Amino acid sequence: MEQQIVSLTTAVGAVLTLALLLGTVVVHILFAMGVRIDANKRLRGEDRLQLVHPDAWAFLVLVTGLIGVGFYWVMHESRFARVTSS
Repeated sequence: MEQQIVSLTTAVGAVLTLALLLGTVVVHILFAMGVRIDANKRLRGEDRLQLVHPDAWAFLVLVTGLIGVGFYWVMHESRFARVTSS
């Protein structure tokens, strides 16, 4: 009986871990797509694109996730970006 409980707990833990991993991958992909779209708009528009090409920004966000989105935001959307871009 105890062995069955341990096996069930292990299986549930594995499924939850896999679901968390899949969710993280999906979120990273969505963030990367959003950053790439915004960076391409900046490249074509009047706003300046800082540092690198939109594909490089998308790759950075794909790898780093929310940290990369935060870095992109600081470089392009924050008050810091508006002060330094003038």
